Amino acid sequence: MAKSTKPIIKSSNVTPVPGGPGPRRLIGAVTALAIWFAAPGLGAADRAAAIGHAAGSPSLVRIGIAPGAWVAVNHDDATAAISAWAKTIVKARGILLGVETRTFEPEEDLAAILASHRVDALAMTSVQFLGLEPSLQPESVFLATKSGLIAEQYVLLVHENSGIIDLAGLPGRTLLLHASPRTSLAPYWIEVLLANHSLASANEVFKKQESFDTASKAILPVFFRKADACLVTTNAFELACELNPQLARHLRVLAVSRPLIPDLFCFRPDYNPEAREKLEPAILDLQESSAGRQVLTVFKCDRMVKRPVSCLDGTKSLLAEYQRAKERPNKARDSVHP
Repeated sequence: MAKSTKPIIKSSNVTPVPGGPGPRRLIGAVTALAIWFAAPGLGAADRAAAIGHAAGSPSLVRIGIAPGAWVAVNHDDATAAISAWAKTIVKARGILLGVETRTFEPEEDLAAILASHRVDALAMTSVQFLGLEPSLQPESVFLATKSGLIAEQYVLLVHENSGIIDLAGLPGRTLLLHASPRTSLAPYWIEVLLANHSLASANEVFKKQESFDTASKAILPVFFRKADACLVTTNAFELACELNPQLARHLRVLAVSRPLIPDLFCFRPDYNPEAREKLEPAILDLQESSAGRQVLTVFKCDRMVKRPVSCLDGTKSLLAEYQRAKERPNKARDSVHP
């Protein structure tokens, strides 16, 4: 399908990122690591084949999935891909280590879980990671990429005929949001955006807010004039525009966020270095084998990359801005519609 020649992302309220927003990426792709190691349906031998064992090293690695980081995946496809990859790894590297996976509930304390060594590695949102004490944060993290990009950007959209030409037109309107691990930073960004334009909090500015499990459920009601504004990733918006070029022609971009990293996978800082030395190459080299590429295809990402924790500086800055916005006296409160 031919793309519209009209720029999709266009806004005078934001400085464009060189190269523009990247292509779509599977929401929460980093949580795929836990599934790779312990997908339902894999036999004990296949699960053990995913990673290695050496004399004197632990015989079991425990992987946790924090609340908000889990995404449903087609388990039949995942199981077949993981099984093939695990057999390739054990043949090529001769590494064996058992794995167990656990999903944690919202009320559970991630800091206590890590400090008590209940897990060796954890998939979580960046907000959860940055909320940990520095002593519980490793020096590096693992991120999923698509065309080499590790970050997401968020976009605030309205219909061109809505009468909303800037953020000042938002009070009293409705806002639809795509809720997922990849949009976990969107609520923080919208609060900072509103505060920077001397507006009240989102709960006060918008007459109604509603969340949906897919981006299309947030975008299409705005296109059909059933809702006033929506907040999704730029990747999701560009994909929607590829499928329906009319969206690019009739939806107006009010603002775009800077690139942010919403989720990640990491090992406990004091996890056994010998075991980690065997695990990391298996994670980073998925794209080097046909079996590994099959896994990446299932999870719609190019590869896993290791980055220093400083890659989260932009996200950390956003959260600090959010905290300052919460504490800022709100002079616009009286102007918000009831």
